[in-house]
Amino acid sequence: MTEPRLPAPSGARLAGDDYQHAFTLLYALKLLFNDGNITKIEMEADGAGNVDDLVIHRSDEPTLYNQIKFVTAQSPLKHTWFTTPPKTGQQTPLRRFYDSYERLTIAEGTQPEMALQTNRWPAADDPLLACVSGADGKLVPRLGIAASGSRAGKVRREWAEHLGITEEELLGFLAHVAIRAGQDALDALEDRCGLALRAAGFRGDRTSLLAAVGALRKLIEGGTRALDADAMRSICSELDLHATRPRATLLVQAIACDDWPEAATASVDWVDLFEGEDADTRRQLHDPENWNQRLKPELIAAIKQIRRTKMKDVHVTGAMRLSTGLLAGQLLSQVAGFGVSITGRDGEWASSSPKQDFDLQREIIDVGAADDIAVAISISQTIKDDVLAYIKHEQLPIGRLHVYAPVTGASREAISTPEHGAGAAAAISAALREDTGRHRGLLHLFIASPLPLALLVGNLWNRMPKTQLYEDSGAGGSYFPSFTT
Repeated sequence: MTEPRLPAPSGARLAGDDYQHAFTLLYALKLLFNDGNITKIEMEADGAGNVDDLVIHRSDEPTLYNQIKFVTAQSPLKHTWFTTPPKTGQQTPLRRFYDSYERLTIAEGTQPEMALQTNRWPAADDPLLACVSGADGKLVPRLGIAASGSRAGKVRREWAEHLGITEEELLGFLAHVAIRAGQDALDALEDRCGLALRAAGFRGDRTSLLAAVGALRKLIEGGTRALDADAMRSICSELDLHATRPRATLLVQAIACDDWPEAATASVDWVDLFEGEDADTRRQLHDPENWNQRLKPELIAAIKQIRRTKMKDVHVTGAMRLSTGLLAGQLLSQVAGFGVSITGRDGEWASSSPKQDFDLQREIIDVGAADDIAVAISISQTIKDDVLAYIKHEQLPIGRLHVYAPVTGASREAISTPEHGAGAAAAISAALREDTGRHRGLLHLFIASPLPLALLVGNLWNRMPKTQLYEDSGAGGSYFPSFTT
């Protein structure tokens, strides 16, 4: 048996080329979006210094210059990488970025946007990279407010001295530089390219993807350095990649950032608005008023962006909790003409899937506090007692509680297939309309289910009373209010 070996240097170069070509394809497909702001892309552009790998011209934002760094042998990215010459006598990456920034500012008359795109993960304890924002990948403003005696403040001073500029000038420069580290593996990038192909109206299977990447590679090797929408349509037409119907992608980055937001037709990013340091602990917002004052309007705006593309099939992706999934489904409702899909642990759930019969048990509990109605959708676990305890503790004005659960009992195995899930969503929707459709007061909704079920229930939302959604607070089995519909 042959002993495993590290990839040869030529293999690493080829993998790096594939990574760069797939990344380029991701943006090239955005040229075809009806509401996209990308007008042209350039590859290995002249006069762009070390940020010439992919230049993205945008109609309503400054041009974005990308340097793409792919590594096969992973070592953490540290702030010292930026100030260390790759080889003796060469300029440091930080100096190259700054020189490109100055050159492009003079050439264009405005400050360019630049980004380092790399699959190398940031070192967990790096003081400078800890200042990178999850929202836009930039060090500013966090690096700017770091105390001068802190580890980050000391690196800030070292970087300014390395460039021979003031710390204020350094921060002005860094306000236009994104560090997008940990951009995941090549296969994950290819998966996102498949979504982008579907969004542009083409087949998104692996064979089609490899054909598109190969065509793009051939063009670049032949000397092509720029692409516009017409050129990209010509490529896809020659490859006969047309699908029957395009599908948009809505990316919701609620409790964790996504490595490839570029693949989405529309997206929102709320990670920094949540309390907690990871997806498991991010439940409540720093400011609970933002559920309806910021998050909901931003989600509505993202869906309006999808509406402008004229696409009616929407694939929802991203890390979010149940009330967010239900609201996304409600805003992408069936009555508004949308079909939705989402990937679950057992495959893709879709509103268009055949619906397998689901036996739903319905229970009514008299609470007697006032005229509002509460509903507990108890599919993956039993929540009736927790909901009743919360209602009583918070003295909510609720007269009765409707509990919906599988006849076989709530459990993680209560739904066996995506088709079974589509049937469960239809059964729950029918029960909701029958039990609450004529109600004139407020509906309070609690849910314990797979995320795909919440999305499909929302998609079937129709002629329902104003609803207050609730989120599980985690430990202790309590809740807190989130969105209102």
